[in-house]
This record gives sequence, structure tokens and C-alpha cells, in this order.
Amino acid sequence: MPTYNLSCAVTVSAYTTVEADSLEAAIEEAMGRPVELHFNGSGTSADEVWCVEEADGTPEGVTGEEA
Repeated sequence: MPTYNLSCAVTVSAYTTVEADSLEAAIEEAMGRPVELHFNGSGTSADEVWCVEEADGTPEGVTGEEA
């Protein structure tokens, strides 16, 4: 039986904390932050990055090829 390598896109939830004068300024600041996996002991801080804690999305746009 053949084996296939598959890939997809998954949208997940993320959060960050921003101190700013307005919501618009906070969003602008947050858009420049990297996204990182956040777990106990990871060293990530919601004050510096977008934190992803759970893979809570659904696979979309699946493509693949025979291995």
C-alpha cells in the first residue's frame, strides 16, 4: 500500500498583551510581533510575542504526493 506525504494550512488561536494609547496603536504594535508556541517553561511572554497554546484549528487546503 503506498504512503503519502500530506501538508495543509491550519488557523489557530493566539494572544498577546500590548500597552498602548489606543486600540489602533495596540493592533499596529502587535502586528509586528512574531508568533511562537507557548507552553510551561518555553520562555515566551505575551508582552513580546503572539502566543499559541493549542492546535485548535481544522486542516484546510490539504495537498500531497506519494512518498
